[in-house]
Amino acid sequence: MSQIDPQLAPGEGAAPGPEKKQKRKRSLKRRLAFAAFYLVFLVILLEVGAFVANRVIASRAGRASLDHTAVIPSAWLGHELNDVYGKVSKIPELNTHNAQGFKYPKDLSAEKPATVIRIFALGGSTLYGWGSKHLQGYPIRRLHLNNEETITHFLEKKLEERFADSGFDFEVVNGGIPDYSSQHHLIRLNKDVYRFDPDMVLLVVGANEFYTLENYNPLVHYNAGGKAVLHSFHQRSFWFTMWIGARYMAQYSSTFNTLQYGALNKWQAQEKGKVFEIEPRQNPETLDGVEERFKERARRTFLWTYHQIAAATSYRGTPTAVFLQPQIVFEEPSLMGPRDQETLKIVKSQMGTAETTPRMVAFMRKVKELLPGLFDEIKMTYYDKATLTAGLQTASQEDYFLDYTHLTPEGSAKFADHMFECLLPSVEALVAKRKAAQEKG
Repeated sequence: MSQIDPQLAPGEGAAPGPEKKQKRKRSLKRRLAFAAFYLVFLVILLEVGAFVANRVIASRAGRASLDHTAVIPSAWLGHELNDVYGKVSKIPELNTHNAQGFKYPKDLSAEKPATVIRIFALGGSTLYGWGSKHLQGYPIRRLHLNNEETITHFLEKKLEERFADSGFDFEVVNGGIPDYSSQHHLIRLNKDVYRFDPDMVLLVVGANEFYTLENYNPLVHYNAGGKAVLHSFHQRSFWFTMWIGARYMAQYSSTFNTLQYGALNKWQAQEKGKVFEIEPRQNPETLDGVEERFKERARRTFLWTYHQIAAATSYRGTPTAVFLQPQIVFEEPSLMGPRDQETLKIVKSQMGTAETTPRMVAFMRKVKELLPGLFDEIKMTYYDKATLTAGLQTASQEDYFLDYTHLTPEGSAKFADHMFECLLPSVEALVAKRKAAQEKG
């Protein structure tokens, strides 16, 4: 016989009755329902917050956070233009890339119309129209240039005006991509340009590989874009993994759409120090023997590549010209606009010390002096248009520079003016040749 503990109150220790079980079930259901409601509310709150955050990013004050999405990794070239840049975020002024990866307001027809003269310009971030929103302390800070503010737009406009009665329309296509150098241009020429049957090829270059004595090869010593992706994949990088996961989920969620940019920023910051194995712009320790040292380096690196470009375009009968892009240190301060003068002071202060900066500027001027002879060695048309104030008698009322080489819309228009003057005879000959071919049938 079992014994009942006299300490227990009546009913204690006994199994709960049906009524008590029902109460517990109802209580559990209420707690689960509340937890589910709270979870749904939290998700909705996050989505609304992310949606608002995305709208803020899309506002004029915050759009610089999307600047880095202008380029995406590339299998062939390290990185290339993002063909949906500005489209997904529905920001019109960032919607500047066409479907073929050029900064151009319309897609190019695979077969060139008989009445179109198509000119391709290849170059780096200056030709592209890279902005300065990310720069602190500069007098002009803005997002990347719109298509209507670029060098190629102004050149196209001038050609259209000059040859309005010729019966031909002009397409001056912007093939500029940040950080690109001669090796990239050669690949791009074969991969992306020739299939569109160019009538002329222009190269707006300089800052990304000329001003150093090191044997800089961008295909070997530049590790951004596709190289960084492969490296991070093999190393199982945490922020790279977070970016990829958030990027996939971003198509379904505003929250993940916001998170992907945060993860991308973290990953890019992590990889930033590994981008350049050799800096493409380096201050030499001494100017002794710099002329012969630079000539030797040029022949082993970029001049060798430009010779290949010249051979390819010559074989196809495509007129080609190289333009040295502007550098603010080449300008005469007394002829510059007030904000350009301020920008020049900032640029020089960031180039080095009071001792090293003059040496770097002197080196750059020596390079500028040597380049015409070097390009003449490979029989390639070359124009030095690196000084925008050249020809001015009084100080400019406009500001041309965002930083050391990137241009304002006014600077783009000025550089296009210089290009137009150089190209006019060649374009006139091209128009006459096309007309003769049409008449011949």
